[in-house]
Amino acid sequence: MSNLVLYSIPAFLLLIALELAWARRHPTAVGYELRDTAASLTMGLANVVLSAATKLATIPLWAWLYQFRLIDVPLALGPWSWGVLLVAEDLCYYWFHRAHHEVRVLWAVHVVHHSSRHYNLSTALRQPVLTPLTAPWFWLPLPLLGFPPAMILTAQAVSLLYQFWLHTEAVPKLGALEWVFNTPSHHRVHHGKDPQYLDRNHGGIFI
Repeated sequence: MSNLVLYSIPAFLLLIALELAWARRHPTAVGYELRDTAASLTMGLANVVLSAATKLATIPLWAWLYQFRLIDVPLALGPWSWGVLLVAEDLCYYWFHRAHHEVRVLWAVHVVHHSSRHYNLSTALRQPVLTPLTAPWFWLPLPLLGFPPAMILTAQAVSLLYQFWLHTEAVPKLGALEWVFNTPSHHRVHHGKDPQYLDRNHGGIFI
């Protein structure tokens, strides 16, 4: 479930170290700066702590809404039910992310993620401290559609893990994969500052 993220922290740190080694061999890359990276890691840790606290309130709310579900998702379908959930979860994430770019008070929360002058894997961990308070509402349709809270938590964790690798300059364009999936190339556009690139590519896993 959401513990997937906690278990992945050592992998996050290892990948950051590998990217740092790559950046030193590629002087044209944005690279790393100690204080900036420390700020990203600190904000990521604060976000994890607050997220754990808000989940204590979110899970009971999802469980309550699940009583009024419109359908029973046929879990016997196995991978198919998870595939449908991943698409539905990504749609919820899309509207969460888009709203946090287009609604000013929500942008005031989200802008922290875009505040680094660097674009590297540590930036993926630069998560706003207040997002755990503004985000849960966007996932309320999922229990009403018949997805149990445990499945929703797992899908959210998978999405968050997937999005970690998007924050790098070390991965080039990936051809036909970019027709379906969000990739580092797509997400570099999302983090761009040029006017023609602003507020694009709000998806998590899918583009």
